[in-house]
Amino acid sequence: MPGDPIQTRTNVAIPALFAQARTTPDKAAVVHNGVGLTYAALARGIEKTRRRLLPQALRPGSLAIICADGLLDSWILLFALRCLGVSTIAVRSDALVKPLRLRDVAAVVTSAADEPSKAQRIAAECGVRVIRVPVDLREAAAIDETLATPEVPANGSGHILLTSGTTGDSKKILRPAAEEA
Repeated sequence: MPGDPIQTRTNVAIPALFAQARTTPDKAAVVHNGVGLTYAALARGIEKTRRRLLPQALRPGSLAIICADGLLDSWILLFALRCLGVSTIAVRSDALVKPLRLRDVAAVVTSAADEPSKAQRIAAECGVRVIRVPVDLREAAAIDETLATPEVPANGSGHILLTSGTTGDSKKILRPAAEEA
């Protein structure tokens, strides 16, 4: 029903991605620097990463800073965190963190393949912990298994985009989960 608060706050991108993985598993979902993942591989990577993050008890509605060197790893981490109802922001430099004045940061999340020092500097700046997902995300995505769509909390999470517009100063724009389809 239009206007229903739960419906307008539900993340529709994740169920759509998992549905695509079931209907056209071998179709390319994302390609970066000549390396790609099919929808099935992307969904498997997301689900395996989500399961690795569950014991970390990240609070739905909190914010996780993604600190991954590779774009494919960033996508997997982003959607796995969003499956847990955690909002996300990806940063490439620890110099960006302080000027952004981020609030309610729960953790800095990175993959085991990434150099830990940048994530550690960002975590120290925010006074939070680093969570290193202890698997190669793309390797995990390659292992075939049945895909079930994860239950996604309807908490209004989203992804914070950084833009400089015409001023050159970084600005934060929240892209709500409900608008990501």
